[in-house]
Amino acid sequence: MTRLHRTSSLVFFLAYGLALLASRSALAEVTSLTLPEKYADFAINPATGDIAAVSAENNSAAFFAGDDLAEGKTEPVAKIRVGATPCSVFFKQFGEKSVFAVVCSQDSHMYLINAQAPFDLIAKVSLSQSGVSLVTGSINPEDPFLYYCFGSGHGSSTGVVSLRTNRDCGLAFNDSMDCAISAQGDIAYRRGPWSPSGFESMRRTNALTADKPEFARVFYDHNSTSGYVPDPFDRFTAAGKGIYNATLEKKEAELNFPPSAFFRSRPIIIGEEQVDRFSSSFNREAKSGTVKLLAASYNTFTSVGETVSVAHRVTDENTNLPRGVSSQADFKRVAKRRRLFADDPRDRVVLAESNLLHFIPLADFQIPQEPFLLAKLEGADAVLINRPATMTLRPLSPDVKLTIDDKPEGMQASGETLTWTPTDEQVGPTPIVTTLSWKDIQRTVRFEVDAKYPSVSLPFAPAGIILSPAEDLAAIWSGTPNNRPTGFANAGPAEPQELALIDLKTGKVQASRQIVDPIRTVAFAGENLAVTAGTAQSPRCELLKLADLERAKSLVAGGPIQQIKAGENLLVINTATSVEAYDLTTFERKGTYPKSRQTQESLNDYGILTEHFLLDYDFQPKLLLSGLPVPMVDRNAPLPSILASNSRPQNQVDMRLGLNQPIRPLIRVDVPNRDLAVTLYLQTQRTTRNDFARSSEVEFEYTIAATGALDKRQVLLRTRIVTNSGSNSETGGTLLKVTNNNAYVVIQDALYVWPLQSASGETKGVQPLRWLPQQSTLTLSPEKTTALSHKTRGGKAPIVYSMPAPGDGMKIDAKTGQVTLDNAAVIASAAESLAKQFDGKARGGSAVNALRLELPQILTQATKLLGRKFDGVPVAIPVVVTASDADLASDTLKYFVIADVPTDDLIAKLKELDEEQAARMAASPPQVGGRPPVGPQNAATEIEALQKKVADLEERVQLLTRQMNLLLKAAE
Repeated sequence: MTRLHRTSSLVFFLAYGLALLASRSALAEVTSLTLPEKYADFAINPATGDIAAVSAENNSAAFFAGDDLAEGKTEPVAKIRVGATPCSVFFKQFGEKSVFAVVCSQDSHMYLINAQAPFDLIAKVSLSQSGVSLVTGSINPEDPFLYYCFGSGHGSSTGVVSLRTNRDCGLAFNDSMDCAISAQGDIAYRRGPWSPSGFESMRRTNALTADKPEFARVFYDHNSTSGYVPDPFDRFTAAGKGIYNATLEKKEAELNFPPSAFFRSRPIIIGEEQVDRFSSSFNREAKSGTVKLLAASYNTFTSVGETVSVAHRVTDENTNLPRGVSSQADFKRVAKRRRLFADDPRDRVVLAESNLLHFIPLADFQIPQEPFLLAKLEGADAVLINRPATMTLRPLSPDVKLTIDDKPEGMQASGETLTWTPTDEQVGPTPIVTTLSWKDIQRTVRFEVDAKYPSVSLPFAPAGIILSPAEDLAAIWSGTPNNRPTGFANAGPAEPQELALIDLKTGKVQASRQIVDPIRTVAFAGENLAVTAGTAQSPRCELLKLADLERAKSLVAGGPIQQIKAGENLLVINTATSVEAYDLTTFERKGTYPKSRQTQESLNDYGILTEHFLLDYDFQPKLLLSGLPVPMVDRNAPLPSILASNSRPQNQVDMRLGLNQPIRPLIRVDVPNRDLAVTLYLQTQRTTRNDFARSSEVEFEYTIAATGALDKRQVLLRTRIVTNSGSNSETGGTLLKVTNNNAYVVIQDALYVWPLQSASGETKGVQPLRWLPQQSTLTLSPEKTTALSHKTRGGKAPIVYSMPAPGDGMKIDAKTGQVTLDNAAVIASAAESLAKQFDGKARGGSAVNALRLELPQILTQATKLLGRKFDGVPVAIPVVVTASDADLASDTLKYFVIADVPTDDLIAKLKELDEEQAARMAASPPQVGGRPPVGPQNAATEIEALQKKVADLEERVQLLTRQMNLLLKAAE
C-alpha cells in the first residue's frame, strides 16, 4: 500500500510539473517599446491596433501603425500639427467614418483625424468654449456624438460635437468636471467640480438621429467617486473598486482593484493593483518602477489568474498640464494620462504612458476559460401595443443554459423565441428575469421590454406644431433655448430655429430648414407654409414651398403682423393697422380692411372678428354684432354663443411635476364641432425618496382621456426621473392639438396620434347643436316683410326653433327656423324705443335737440360701415333665436338687423315728448330759490320760443343732409 501510494504521488507530481512547464512555455513575452517622444494621452483603433498619441510639448498628434509596433518599430507613420497643449485623444467609429478626436487645453478646437492611413485631418471643429480637458464618447457605431469637458470651477461643463455634421452642437450638460458615456451612448456619467463630486447617471431622452443629445438625471448620490469605466454590454459600470448596475442605482460587487478595462471577447476585467500611497510599500513600488496588473471574472466579479508585473519607469516628474482658463478652487486638473486598453482582436492588454508602450499577452494572466454568462435579447426595441412582436433571447455562448424565471403576462416562449402582443394596459417597461448557468456558476440577468404606444420620432423637441387640413402633414418648429448655463449663452449669436415638415403616413421628415430669427406663427396656406419670424414688429410673412421649404414668396404687410389665417384660396394677415387678404395662387393682395383704433380685430375659425362684424376672409359681412355706432333697441343681449364659446386655446400649462401631486391635467382642449373634450394628464405612479442622496425617484405616466361623445383613455408613456427631494422637476415639453378625427400629442421629440373614434370605428353620439354664424340680410327689405333664414348643424332630430323674447312684428317658424319681420310694426316699435332713448339723453331738455346733435355722426358712421345711404335714422334691431334638439341640448344665436326709422316720424314723437315735459314743468309747484313758476303766459312764450328753435334746427339738419349727400357723391 505504501509503495503504491508513493508511486501514485510521484506520477502526480510528475504530471503537475509537466503541466506547469507546458503552461509556462505557453506564456508569451511582454513587449515593451520606448517611443521617441513623451506623450500626454493615447487612443487605440481596436480594429487595426493602430495607436494615436498626443504630445503636449510639441503640440502634435502622432500615429503608430499596429503592424509596425508588432515589429518593434517606434517611429510614427504620420504626424499632424494641432493646437496648443493637446491633452486628450479618443477613438470613435460612426458608420463608415472612424476618427481620432483630439482636444487641447489651450485651444478651442476639436481636431478630427482619419483613424486610417494616411491619418490626415478630416475637420477642425470650432468649439464655443475654452479650457477643454477631455474628449470621450461611446463605442456604438450608430452614435454620432463626441463629448468634451471644458471650463473650470462651477463653470465646468460638457459640450457635444456631431460627427454627422462635424459641428459643435453646444452644451450637453453642465456641472461636469469629467464624464463617461455608456457603450450604446444611452447613459452619461458625470462628476461635479466640487466636494463631494457626486455619483450620478443621466439617461439620454431623445434619439441618436436628433441633432443634439438631451439628458435627464436617473440617479444621484451625494458622494465622491473615482472615474467611471462603463462595460461594453451596457450592464455594469465600474467606479473605484465598485461594480454597479448601468444606472449606478445598485452596487453589484467590490473588487480588490479598480477596473480599467473590460474585454469583449472573454469575461475578463483588467486593472492595476492599487497601492496605498501613504505606506512604505508605495515608495518601494515607485522606486522599483513596476506596475502590477490583476484580472477578475466578469461572471463572478472575483479575482482570477495570476498577477502580471511590468517594468515601467516614467521619467516625467510633473504630469500637470496648463488649464487654458483661469483656475478656480475645484478638484479638476488637466494632467498626462496612463491608459490601459483591452485589445480584444490581439488577445492582449496595452499599457501606455509618456514614452512607454507595453503589450501584455492575456495568456500571461493564466485565466481559466469561461463562457460569458450573458444573454442577448433581440427585437425588444420595436414592441408596440396591440401588435404581435417576436423576440429572440439567447445566451452569448451555446454552452450556457438559460431559464426564464419571470415574463410579462401573455408572453409565450418556445426555445429561444418569445412572442407577445402587449395590451393597452401594458404600456411601459416590463421585466423578463432569467437565470444563466454554466457548471457550478450561475447568475440572474434581468431584461426590460418596453411596450410602447405607436409614435412618430421627431428630429427635435418642438415648441409648436400645426396640422395640414388633410392631416397628412405636420409642421413643427423649435423654440429659443433657455436652459444654457451662465457664460455659455453669451458665446456667439442665438441658435437658428429649426422648421420641419413630417409626413404623418410614413413618419419621415419631408423637408426641413433653419430660420435665423425666432419663429412666431406658422400656418398651412395652399401649396405653401406661411411663416412669420423675428420680433413682434416684423411685417414680413414668408411663404415656403411644401415640397422643400424653399421660399416661394415674401410678403410685406402694411404693419406689424399679429395673426395669419389661411382660407380656401386666401391668406389673411392681421396686422396692427389693418387686415389684409392675399391670393394664394398669384400672391396678389385682394383687399384690405382698416382696423379700428378702439378695438383689436382677430382671426378665428369662423372669419374675421371686428368691432362690428364677423367677416368672411374676403371681407364680406357674415354677422352683425353688438357694438355698432348706431342706436340699439337692446344693449344688454349677450354675444353670439358660437363666438363667445369658441374652443379653448390649445396651449400647455405649468409643466413641472410636483412630488405631492399624484395626478393633474396638463392641457385640455374642447373639440369645436363635437361634444367632446380631450385632456392630457400627468400622473405620479411612485415616489421613492433617498434622503441621504437628497433626491427622489419619480415614476410617472402620460395619459390622454376623452369625455363627452367618447369616454375612453389611453396611457401613452410610462417613464421615470430623479429629482431633488421636495422640489419640482421639468418633465419635458408637451403639446396637444385636437381635430375632429385625432388627438396629436407631442412629448419631447415623439408624436403620438390617438384616434377619436369608438371601438367600432364610428363616432359615438352626434355633433353638438350649433348655429352657423351667418345672417341672410343686414337691413330690412323694402317690401312689407323681411324673411331671415338660419342654419344649424349637429343636434339630434327633431330640432325645434324659437325666439326667447320676440319683439313687435316678429315671428319664427318652429320647424325651419325662419324668422319673419313685419317691417311696419318693427319700425314703429323701434321708433318708440329710440324716442325713449333720446328723451332720456335730453335729461329734462329738448329730446329733439338731442337727436339733432347726434344724427350727423350716426348717419356718417352708419353710411361708412354699411356702405349705403339712409333716409331716416338707422337703428339696430336685435334678433335672438334658439334651437333645441331631442336631447334638450340648445344653442342661441344673436345678431342685429338695421331698420331705417323715418326722421319726420321720430321728430314728431320727440316733439310730443318735449311738449309733455313742458306741461309737466308748468304744472309743477314753485321751487324755493329756484326758477320762477311757469304761468300760462310764460308757458306759451317758452313753447313759442322752443318751436322757433326746432324750426331752425330742422333747417340746419336739412342743410347738413344735403351737404352729406354731396360729399357721398363726391366720395363715390
